[in-house]
Order: sequence, then structure tokens, then C-alpha cells
Amino acid sequence: MKISKKYIDSFKGGLLINADCIEEMKYMDANIFDSCVIDPPYGIDFLGKKWDCFEAKEFQEWCTKWAIEVLRVLKPGGHILSFGFTRTYHRMVCGLENAGWEIRDTLAWINGKGYPKSKNLANEIDKLYGCSNRGHAVATASKLHPTTGLPLPSGEKLTKYQSRTKYSEGWEGWGTGLKPAMDLICLARKPLSENSLSENTLKWGTCGLNIDACRIPLDSEKDAITEQYEKQGRWPANVILDDDAGMLMNLQAGAPVSRFFYCAKPSDSEKNAGLEHLNKVRRDKGTGVMSKKMVQPQQNPHPTVKPVALLRFLCKLITPPNGVILDCFMGSGSCGIAARKEGFRYIGIELEKPFFETAKLRIEHWAKAA
Repeated sequence: MKISKKYIDSFKGGLLINADCIEEMKYMDANIFDSCVIDPPYGIDFLGKKWDCFEAKEFQEWCTKWAIEVLRVLKPGGHILSFGFTRTYHRMVCGLENAGWEIRDTLAWINGKGYPKSKNLANEIDKLYGCSNRGHAVATASKLHPTTGLPLPSGEKLTKYQSRTKYSEGWEGWGTGLKPAMDLICLARKPLSENSLSENTLKWGTCGLNIDACRIPLDSEKDAITEQYEKQGRWPANVILDDDAGMLMNLQAGAPVSRFFYCAKPSDSEKNAGLEHLNKVRRDKGTGVMSKKMVQPQQNPHPTVKPVALLRFLCKLITPPNGVILDCFMGSGSCGIAARKEGFRYIGIELEKPFFETAKLRIEHWAKAA
């Protein structure tokens, strides 16, 4: 749909659009949005989904295409925050830079609940020579959990696997990947149209970061700092932790040292809030009959739902009061929920129909609950 400067000036709430964002943004006037917060596809062939299948150079070229359109519709000095995957993040950043964005920083959301997605190299070699199982397990003497590094509960034992063929001997304990423990977020800014930061701010209301709104509250009993600094809180950093990561940092240091914004991964209740009345009725495999006992609550279909608290923090950081946020990869609507909760105006675009319908329900639910 045609979205003009006049429309944006009078726009009061939220607008959700089911369309291809690159094509949709071509119908929008230039210089009308204050900020952009997005979680685009990562180009890693996630679960074989068509919307995430790209060759490396193709992914970068695609990122350049949407980055050009976002650059055009944002006001000069406006910021974008774009999530990326560690393996393809550089392609996305190059796409932004090629489109004309100024890369300002990288934020890292560090979390402790990721699980390694790795193959056991010894097992792969065994399978090559006809042994498809993982070999026999033997107890280890380790008293620490290999993922968290924390002491194991009393009496619990870990196990490892011994090789089944001579070819895999010596390769037990070798894998193919590290534990994923962070999401990267690119912070970039549209070039200024005026000669200075102050002139650009006065004309467009953009180019700054809302530091005070995002300061980290302090524990006055633990932070030996000035009274004025206690009242303000700590300057927001380019590192964000979840509770597990903060706990591990403190544990390893032997004292509370982590002074960052904390945000856990979204719970199932947060992901599915607003979807409760959508039920899946499943047939009994034996009789083929539908039963009320087999009704299950609809689950959020989006595979990488981000926490609302994190998006509230990001929206506040780069959006001026009463500003309009563009989210051209809306997914299941977490950014829309965050924008509504923080009092910002919001326009979300999503191509995939199931995600779009989910976003509508979730945003409506949270708007009513506010």
C-alpha cells in the first residue's frame, strides 16, 4: 500500500502488512520512519525453509536489496538494529554497508541455554565403516557439567562413548561445532543530511541513542560509586546477558561483576500468548476419530522468537518519543508487541502468511493486556 509522509504524520498506532517487504517498501515515501528493528532470515537453510535458503553471495546481495529500501524510507540519521547469525553475520553487515549504511557497532546478546549442534566425529567414522550406533558408554570421572561448567548433582555421573572400529580410535571427543551462546545485532545509521549531529537532530529528531532510557539500574549495596551515578544507572553496553550467562560470569569471578542489561529467552507462555483459542484437533492414529481429549493448543510457528523485553530495550535505544518503527521482517510480532508497550507507532511487514496471522493475534493480545 502507498504510505506517504502525510499518512505517517497522522498515523496513531500499528499497521501490519502481509507482503514482500522489498516490493512493499518501494511504494513508501522517503524519509518517513524514525527507526528500524528487524530479525531477518539468516541465510543458513534453517530447517530447509525456502525463505532461509541462500548461497553465500546470494544472501549478501539479498541483504543489500532490502537494506537499500530501508535506507530510503528512514529519516537521515535514523538507526537500524538487525539481528544476524554468527556464521552469516558478515554477509548481512556487508549488505548494509553496500547499501550505504554507516556501521556503528555490534551488540551481542549472550545466553547460556543454547545446545551444541555438533556431530561426533568418531561416530561418523564408525558409520562410514558400517557401525551405525555410537559404541558403548563408559563412566567418566568428571564432576563438572560439560555445557555449564557447574558442579554436577551428588551421585550423577557423565558418560562418554568408546569407538567401535579401529579407524575411529583417537577421534572420540572431536566434534564439528561449538555451543551457540550469542546472537549478534548490527547497529547502523543512515548518513546525516545536515552538517552536524545537532542540526540533523533538530531537523529530523534522529541520529542519537536514548542512553538515559536504557541505563542499567544499580544495586547501591554492591556498587561503590557516586550518589549521582547511582541515580542515573550504568551506561548501556554493547553486551546483553541472559540470567544464566550473568550467573556464570559472577560464579567464575567469585563476586557479582556483571553489570549489563539482562534478558532471558522467551518462555513458551510468552511465545504462545494470544494463541490459546486456536486449537489443533488431532486424529487418533488407531481409529482415525477426532477426540476432544486430543485437542492441543496452537503453538507459535516461528522458529526464532525473540523476547519482548529485549526488543523493548532495543526499540527504546534508537527510537525518539512517539517515533515510528519499521519492522520489515515482522515474524510472529515480538517487535510489534514491544513497540506498543513502549508507546511507539509501528508498521510491520511479513511475507509468510502463518507468521503474519500469528503476529496479528499476539499483538492484539498484548495490546488488550496492556
